[in-house]
Amino acid sequence: MLGERIKQARLASGLTLRALAEKVGGVTASAISKYEQGHDRPRQSVLLSIARALNIPVDRLLSPPTVYLTVVEFRKRKSLPESKSEQIQAKVRAELENYIDLSELLASYGFDEYDSSVASMETISDLEQVERYAEELRGKWNLGTDPIRNVIQTVEAAGVKVITIDADHRFDELACIANGKYPVLVAKNLEPRKGDRQRFNVMHGLGHLLLCPGNDIDREKMCHRFAGAMLAPRTAVFKKLGIKRKDLDLDYELPKLKEEFGMSIQAWINRACDLRIIDESTRVGLYWRIGRRGWKVNEPVYIPIEIPSRFRLMVSRARAEGVISPVKASAYLGLLHRKLRTPLKESDVPAYAASDYSPEGALNSWGDVISEGSANA
Repeated sequence: MLGERIKQARLASGLTLRALAEKVGGVTASAISKYEQGHDRPRQSVLLSIARALNIPVDRLLSPPTVYLTVVEFRKRKSLPESKSEQIQAKVRAELENYIDLSELLASYGFDEYDSSVASMETISDLEQVERYAEELRGKWNLGTDPIRNVIQTVEAAGVKVITIDADHRFDELACIANGKYPVLVAKNLEPRKGDRQRFNVMHGLGHLLLCPGNDIDREKMCHRFAGAMLAPRTAVFKKLGIKRKDLDLDYELPKLKEEFGMSIQAWINRACDLRIIDESTRVGLYWRIGRRGWKVNEPVYIPIEIPSRFRLMVSRARAEGVISPVKASAYLGLLHRKLRTPLKESDVPAYAASDYSPEGALNSWGDVISEGSANA
């Protein structure tokens, strides 16, 4: 248990065995490896130093893991090494601990959870099924055919837990089930003007969560089609572009549609081809032209990044209802740091009190903490 906790915290922090050993001091990478594998147990002073190096309370290292992931679907490049995939999953588990802990706490208070009825009950065998399913889902979510104002908030409103993390450039998104019942979407943090890519990634991940592909359909093509159909439903696309076109305008028409629907120019070109508004040769020609303009990397039109808000809403609700204290609410949101009252040596800290002196240790009153931000945050 302790070894698994140390390894998860190390991976979530992006540290190698050697890097953690250097931060801890006085131990080797081999020793850290033995701790993680359960072949040895660190003495109290070393455990305290590990907790400090990983910025995690000792009591968390000593408690059993509370989050496990199943049905993990990555969208990544093949060049992403397995070690990086493992690191991403460790970071996701760490990010979800408070989220799931609070979800369990609020379950008896009637806080809305995931509506599993939106998941497809049929095996997807062709892309036309994907189009119909997207239309039905938009109907259930009362979206009509209008652009989705905020994709992350829309997905969160259905009970899906959405988190964003810093990750390797070869990673895009991850979809999984946490603890056997919580659907989770993980999107990579992107630069501020890449909101269109973020929105597509989130919808692509939602496709992995909701759709069950048959043997004769490519899973990635299915999810790409789902993302396009959710962001730009075909009724709206036909209305905007027409039924059949010889070409699409790159100077005004597609940038304007990107601004309106929050979907990239490249995704609009693919959407038009998917719906046979343009043929494949026209699509290739358009891509050649946007390449000449340098748009494959940086398209025109600024689409802002969206921020998950459901966890913060849950914390606010729990605090308002008296389910958690203001101190606990701020601790959930990472707004607290323990005050250093007097300088202490590790040898001065008794084993039973170690967690009281670890980063973000157990907090019982405002007198124990320094708040970064107001208590109403």
